[in-house]
Amino acid sequence: MGGGDNSQLISVYPEELSFQIELEKPSSCNLKIVNNTEHHVAFKVKTTSPKKYFVRPNARIIQPWDSCTITGEKSFHVAV
Repeated sequence: MGGGDNSQLISVYPEELSFQIELEKPSSCNLKIVNNTEHHVAFKVKTTSPKKYFVRPNARIIQPWDSCTITGEKSFHVAV
């Protein structure tokens, strides 16, 4: 569901997320979801590690031809 392909319901930018690691500090990055249709599109984000990743908003309905920016946050901790 990469960027610019209008045959898809949505486009996602960027296609990959990169978190900058800084120990004991959360790192965040944004993901933009674009609705490529004339209809409302709903999405829900589920993480594989909900204790490590915090995503907001995690669900939403996007208006036709509109977009939504999601913020993902990951915490890095030192295990002793």
